[in-house]
Amino acid sequence: MDWRYLVCFYLPSYYLGWVLTYAHTYLLHYGAQPGNYYANSVSSYHRLYNWIFFNNGYHQEHHWDPKAHWTVMPRVKQEILPHLVAHRTRILRGPHITLFVEEWLQRRRAQRAAGRGAAGAAPSTISQEQRPAA
Repeated sequence: MDWRYLVCFYLPSYYLGWVLTYAHTYLLHYGAQPGNYYANSVSSYHRLYNWIFFNNGYHQEHHWDPKAHWTVMPRVKQEILPHLVAHRTRILRGPHITLFVEEWLQRRRAQRAAGRGAAGAAPSTISQEQRPAA
């Protein structure tokens, strides 16, 4: 093997593969509740993502039943769904890689809703005495 191939292609590719693997694993657990058996990881039910990656998005279900085959994960989800709801398990709309984008969008929507709520409530809080005469 040529040393240039090793240094310029193989080692960077190997390193990048590990970085992506660790990043993905981090995202599978980011924002979860450690120690909570029903909410210690993050799930994503995005259909295309789960079709391509063999239901990898059913991650909380995997933690609940790690021996279950990937094809039965939707059934496992239905079995534990009441617990997921009760324990407020984090569920993403998109693939795990979009987690930070989803968080940003949620914060932005909350800020806009708070701004509209404050703007909409202001006129109704002014009493008749405080209103200028027409």
